[in-house]
Amino acid sequence: MNRGVLEQALDAMPAAVAVLDGTGSETYSNRLWHDLTRDESFHDFLGRAGASIVQGVNDGMQAVRSGMLPVFEQAYPVYLGTEARWFELKATAAAGFKDGLLLIHTDITERRLEQERLRASETNYREIFDKANDGVFIHDIRTGRMLDANFKLYEMYGYTAEEFKSIMVGAISADRPPYTQSDALKWIRKAARDEPQLFEWLAKDRNGRLFWVEVNLKRARIAGQERLLAIVRDITERKRAEDEVLRARRALSLGSHISTLGEVGASLAHELNQPLAAIMTNAQAALRMLACRGAEPTELREILGDIAADDERAAGMVRRMREPLSSKASDTQRLELNGLVEDMRLLLKADTLAAGAALDLYLAPDLPALRGDRIQLQQVVMNLVVNATEAARAMPPGQRRVTILTRREDGRSLRLQVEDSGLGLTQGELECIFEPFWTTKPNGLGLGLSISRTLVEAHGGRIFAENRPEGGARFVVVLPTEETADGEPAAWTRGDR
Repeated sequence: MNRGVLEQALDAMPAAVAVLDGTGSETYSNRLWHDLTRDESFHDFLGRAGASIVQGVNDGMQAVRSGMLPVFEQAYPVYLGTEARWFELKATAAAGFKDGLLLIHTDITERRLEQERLRASETNYREIFDKANDGVFIHDIRTGRMLDANFKLYEMYGYTAEEFKSIMVGAISADRPPYTQSDALKWIRKAARDEPQLFEWLAKDRNGRLFWVEVNLKRARIAGQERLLAIVRDITERKRAEDEVLRARRALSLGSHISTLGEVGASLAHELNQPLAAIMTNAQAALRMLACRGAEPTELREILGDIAADDERAAGMVRRMREPLSSKASDTQRLELNGLVEDMRLLLKADTLAAGAALDLYLAPDLPALRGDRIQLQQVVMNLVVNATEAARAMPPGQRRVTILTRREDGRSLRLQVEDSGLGLTQGELECIFEPFWTTKPNGLGLGLSISRTLVEAHGGRIFAENRPEGGARFVVVLPTEETADGEPAAWTRGDR
């Protein structure tokens, strides 16, 4: 290749190229070298980088000349006016020149800026990664081994970063079906097929403590590699709250059953007391007649005595059945009306969602406290909301709504309203709706609202129903405040509004 072609090729290179002889003088340089140095000597150009850089480059080039290094490389900034540009210098021995050097000078400013941006991005990512409120870790998509995790996860499980990378997911699981290593791999394989997974998992920390987590597992491309990204949230408190809600529902159910039995017992007592009283009257009359006439057949006297004894025994059984099932507010405590409503909203959320009904709460702030039996008053709210939800079902989807409101009624009482967007109530229904065993439901017992009225009145309150002007029904409960309950009781009557 002739010299002209070689020089043309070197001029086309994206790097500045020069050849120095043994004295450091330039014997050849391409066009980009001239453009870069602006005909300064390399020594003068390098001086812009500072004395320490000059010394380092001189030492490196001398090492190449002496054969100690085959290639010397150095990156450094050079200030061209007010702008700092970064260059990478490569020096190697120049063939055909005694102690000569071939210098290749490349502008790497953009590359360094990109690297700095990447480092900053990685730093920001790591900071966000480590400061996330949820635990995060990255799985090898082939083996399921954990490759990286954030500080929250180390804190959650009690392992160090190095320890975490050396264990499998089974070590941080309850290790009993369905929370074993093999069960975890099933979830991992599903996520690896690009099917995001969300599930609850019984986890285990380094000390053997079991706790509940929610795992969001999905496939992701991280640093150019296909990985599995797991986001882990500690839901132990949520599970505990769910257990408490479940216990509360069971308690309410038990209370409902007991109150239902109380209503049934009261009805049975009413029905049985009249015939029992008649038996007693007739038996006593027969005894008196026998006594007056002087006729006292032993067998007849014994039979009539048995009738009287059986009658008294039956009446006693009815009394004993009613006493323990009394609906008086026995377990009274200080209560917040809004708190009762919020509790029931959580309990009945699934029911309203299943009915396709929206549940709206408008709770007045700073309401005074009241005194009462929590379970019984929760049962009242539950009965009203369940009935309202059923009534709202009569409307098309999108128009089903249940609304709960609380406010002060006056200086001595609180008002709770449960409204629905249903068809409303007829005049006959308004007159009978709180009567025992009266119902519009095909399979209903007709006791829910009757029980609710009994419980409200046992708390010194009142309950009534009315139609809303815009459609639907409204049930209103008025209860005395704590101050009223502790002082002079309010003189409510059932018909008061």
